[in-house]
Amino acid sequence: MRYETIFEITQKHPDWAKILLPVIIMIFIGVMIIFFTRNRQNARRTRLIILAVVGVSFSMDLLIGWSILSNASSCRRAYEIGDYSVVEGMVSDFKPISYEGRADEEFNVNGVRFHYSDHEVNPGFNHTSSQGGPLREGLRVKISYSDTCSTSPTRCILKLEIQPSAKLTR
Repeated sequence: MRYETIFEITQKHPDWAKILLPVIIMIFIGVMIIFFTRNRQNARRTRLIILAVVGVSFSMDLLIGWSILSNASSCRRAYEIGDYSVVEGMVSDFKPISYEGRADEEFNVNGVRFHYSDHEVNPGFNHTSSQGGPLREGLRVKISYSDTCSTSPTRCILKLEIQPSAKLTR
């Protein structure tokens, strides 16, 4: 059966805004606090405490960013060397993400359960139907996935293919 590739992990790049924004915010807060405490009594001690807090936060942000990039690299490598499983069939038990974003989008394909959210940092496919994603009940798909490439407890969808005649026309 012929499929059209909708997503492949080699085409997804890290979301730099989610990685760098906390770092930029911490730098901005540190600079602003130093600026506003420059003429106050005990300013030196206050600055040292603030710089220590900002430094620790900055370090944590860098570690989280490294973890995100490491997961993405691990999943990409798993795909490139063929260390993944493939399931093919119809999407069943499809549950779209809630509009409040509190529950993941979920579905089954031949007994294999998948769930994801576009609100989480995920190296694999996570384009929900509420944001224009292609998945829906009854759609014939072929999914390449890994249970082990990411530290996330969810299956990482490395490649998503759908039957061309079954695509949504919008």
